[in-house]
Amino acid sequence: MLIALIGLTFQLVPPGQGAEWAKLITILKNDGRPLETRESALLLACKHATPGEMGQLQSLMSGWIAELDQAGVDSESAVQPLLGAKRDLLAALAQRASSQVNLVAPDNEAALALWTSLATRPWLPGKAKCAAFRAIAENSAPIGVRRTAAISALTDTYLMHSPEAAVIVRPLLDSTCFPALRNLVSQASSPESFNLVAASILAHAGDTEIAAQLEAFRLAWGPEHPRFHRAMTWYLWQIGNQNPPAKLLDAISMAGPLPGPARVWATQRAAELGLPASDTKTAILAYAEALGETQSPNSTRCLACVKAVGLELGILTDTDLPTVTADVAESANEPGAAESAGSLLGPDLSSQNLAWSPTLANMPEFLQWCSTQPWAGQSAVATSQLVKQKLCELNLLPPSTCSDSE
Repeated sequence: MLIALIGLTFQLVPPGQGAEWAKLITILKNDGRPLETRESALLLACKHATPGEMGQLQSLMSGWIAELDQAGVDSESAVQPLLGAKRDLLAALAQRASSQVNLVAPDNEAALALWTSLATRPWLPGKAKCAAFRAIAENSAPIGVRRTAAISALTDTYLMHSPEAAVIVRPLLDSTCFPALRNLVSQASSPESFNLVAASILAHAGDTEIAAQLEAFRLAWGPEHPRFHRAMTWYLWQIGNQNPPAKLLDAISMAGPLPGPARVWATQRAAELGLPASDTKTAILAYAEALGETQSPNSTRCLACVKAVGLELGILTDTDLPTVTADVAESANEPGAAESAGSLLGPDLSSQNLAWSPTLANMPEFLQWCSTQPWAGQSAVATSQLVKQKLCELNLLPPSTCSDSE
């Protein structure tokens, strides 16, 4: 009730009501209050803070971070309830109030330091880490400062393996960041310490300078780590098939077997690199013609996926490939989820806490993530069913397809 009354006060009076804002901070700091009440106070305080008040709130949050660090907790361990509440409130700050903090903070770089700190804390849950990482990218500090902060955060064990982090940070970074990213990749001493995000960004950009290092890692660790071997093979394929860029057209048009996400990625990358849309369209139509009328279920799904991305990018029109039905949701998962990812996953996929969902835009990262997770070994048939189960849970497969797996 008190929170509601304070909120009403903020609606009825002009901004800058320090006494009312101070009441919210008192509630926030009160360990005896229920967590839900304290979280409501936090969100309301962020919403109505002046720049000066936001600076005070940032100082309070920084103090909590130091307190949790000193206690040596992590995201999985049971912690003393008062510390656990502070951890949950910091997670709520990142996940539900980061935009407001970035907007009002009196010092953008101080806010950036707060997000960088949260993104790399071992006691913060993965979803909150990604939210803090996103706040780094969306901060208003100079782009060079944000790039440095993002690369620093990518040393975090969770973020360096997170497909969501790759999607978040890729638009922020450019070729000036490549030396730092190469350094992150080169620091790996095992597949577990390999920085997948840094490698995926370099591979997506076609960075030829990292190729030799990736090949060395593949040869050294790949024989005993099949998933790691597949990830390196994918990165090297990306690099090799866009140097020169025209090779992407060959990848799109080739009639031979190629995982659907790879063909989709080649289509998207061709657009990013500015290849003429007419050339990419010709490659897509050549692929369709090479398939002919006798198509396997996999190739049919792959062509539907390619058509979907072609329409999305304006490469194709509704009159192209009239006999092919393009459904974005289905094409996002169908050309390779079961066939490519199915043999890579281990047991109990449905219990995994995914901080993101497969979409047309991030399907390559989804498959890359699948290929590098420490799933226990299991037969291809069994793991294929687990991938299918997860995609059904995410409503990315048609109901008719899911019903026969129940």
